[in-house]
Amino acid sequence: FLDDPKIVKVESKVGDFGSKIGRFCTPLERSYSLVNLLPVTRIFRIIKLIFLGLSILLCLAIPVAGLVSTARGWHGMCQGFNHDTWRCPWWEYAGTEMFWASFSFIPLLFVAALVWLVMAAAQFVAAKVQKRKEKTMVE
Repeated sequence: FLDDPKIVKVESKVGDFGSKIGRFCTPLERSYSLVNLLPVTRIFRIIKLIFLGLSILLCLAIPVAGLVSTARGWHGMCQGFNHDTWRCPWWEYAGTEMFWASFSFIPLLFVAALVWLVMAAAQFVAAKVQKRKEKTMVE
């Protein structure tokens, strides 16, 4: 049985999804578990972290855009919808600028956060399915 060239003994490695110590599998199973699953999982995890970082940056973009716009455009006066002007403090002007900046950044934040949640759910489901497969292989 052990001399068959189509059967390879697989040793357990860190992050090895398909193998157990002393479990025998074909080279096709070994290449599927080691080569195909690990890079996809790693890339998936990296993309998920990128979307989490993007969501955090979009949350921070609203106050930063408001403050930058205030630094560039506040001259002690605020302007309303009817082009009337009045004297206002800088924080009132900044609040208005942050309100208008939120119309640009909140839709992007919503999409990035939604993609992150879907990817996290998919990774969770894939981990549960993998654990179930490993459990049935042991039995």
